[in-house]
This record gives sequence, C-alpha cells and structure tokens, in this order.
Amino acid sequence: LVLDSLRKDRLSVYNDDIGFTDSLGALADDAVVFGDAVTQAPWTLPSHASMFTGRYPWEHGTTHARSYFDGSHETFISAFADAGYDTAAVTSNIWITPHKGMTEGFDYVENFLGTADNTISQRLSKLSTKLYDSLGTLPKRVIGRQLDRAFRLFGVDDSCKSEETVAAVESYLDAHPADDPFFCYVNLMEPHEPYYPPQRYLHEHGVTDESKIPHRQKDMFTKDDTDFAELSRAYDASVDYTDDLVGRITDALAANKLDEKTVVVVLSDHGQALGENGVFGHQFTVAPEVVEAPLL
Repeated sequence: LVLDSLRKDRLSVYNDDIGFTDSLGALADDAVVFGDAVTQAPWTLPSHASMFTGRYPWEHGTTHARSYFDGSHETFISAFADAGYDTAAVTSNIWITPHKGMTEGFDYVENFLGTADNTISQRLSKLSTKLYDSLGTLPKRVIGRQLDRAFRLFGVDDSCKSEETVAAVESYLDAHPADDPFFCYVNLMEPHEPYYPPQRYLHEHGVTDESKIPHRQKDMFTKDDTDFAELSRAYDASVDYTDDLVGRITDALAANKLDEKTVVVVLSDHGQALGENGVFGHQFTVAPEVVEAPLL
C-alpha cells in the first residue's frame, strides 16, 4: 500500500499526538516499523522507479529530465511473476500507468483510464513525453500553460478516485483463488493535493474556510491569502479518510481469509510540505517533511 504524499508525523505509530490513524496503528502493532526510511525522490515517478528497481534515480534515469520509465532495468514485479505470483496494480495515479512505462510486468492493471487505456494512446503518450523532455525550459513553460488551460476547459478529472480504488481492490481479492500467491500494488492518492475528502472528515478536523487552502502548488502564486493552519487540518482530514480506506482493504483480506498469510507493506512515495518555511507541496524540495517516509 503506497499512501501517496503521506507524512511520517501524521501516523500514531510515529507521533503519539495523532489520534485518527487507528487502522494503520493496528497494522503497526503487528509490524516491523522502520524509523529511518528515506524516499529516494520527492515526487511520484522517480520514487516509484526506485522502489520497483532498487536503484537510485541517477541510475534508473527516470527524473524530470526523462519523465517516463524506459524499462532498461528489471523490476521486482517481474521477479514475483517469475516465481508464480499473480501480480496486480490498482491506482488512479497518472504517473503509474502504461503510458509512463510503470506497469510492465503486472498481470492486471486498473488505472481508471477508460477509453484512454489503449495501445495507440500509450504510444502517443510516450512519444509526446520524449519530445517534451527534449525541449528547453521556456518552450516547456509555454506548452505547460496551454495544457493547463486545456485541462480546465475540458474539465479533466483530477479526483483521487479513492472509493473506486478500494472497490477494485475488494473485487480483486474476492475473485482471487485463496491458495494462489499474489502481489497486489495499491496506491491511494488522498494525502496528495488537491484535498477533497468527504465533507464529514473536513468537519471533524475543523476545516471551515476551504477558500484559503491551496489545492495545487501553483495556488501559492495566485492566492492572496493562504492559511497554513487550515491547510494542515485539511491534510489531516485526508489522512483520516485514507486510514479508513486502508481499514477497508485489511477487512477485505480478512473476509477472504487472506489476512493470516498475507504480508502487508505500508509506505509513502514521499511526504508533503504544509507551510514549513513557506513551502507547500513536494517535488521541488528535499525538506524532512517530504523525504522522511513511513515504512511498516
């Protein structure tokens, strides 16, 4: 379970002041808890490439300069497949898709891409990414602004699809033969911005003015007033919701009598800055809040 952008200090196992991560706390009670895990990159793609290959970003080469995984290094996913495991990936993360080369070796992939999940779109995506990566800084900025306008115009869905993700995992576990070995990679996006957990979580954590919450890094340059305390509460609401989602997944393991013989690994690909030193987000900082990762 990769809980995207989850900060280490928002888990009760690492911080006694946290009282809203009961599901993760229950896992930690029966886990090996690592106190000094460090992510190898402050954003999703290179961090996952390091997870999947066991190599540093400068070795696997998947970075801002080449924002796709070229498959030149073997992943542990293929090792599971070679050992007879059924392999599955369930995530709505746009970086962990066939278009970015990150799902090679998985038998089953659910990215919630709908009609965009086809061979032609995958090839076009890889080609356009290569062309984009070859451009200089100024052309990238110009193209990036135009793409941003197009996404707003067409109402591109950037929701976390958390309910759909958990439902897909539940279906996968329900259908999986109990005696067949499997490896299932699940990426929950809720701790990542934008912060739109169900309203009751926002209420429980005292979020009252969502207009002062930056939902994207660029909001830091367009909002007149950012309330970092309100941002922190919204983040906690998303983590609280994530914890309940994790509980549903562990419940599904138990319902299918898989809990006693399944190793569950929980980690984050990176953390999140929430106003420390005036910084919001991740990707362009290696602050402790971003690179110190939970690992159970």
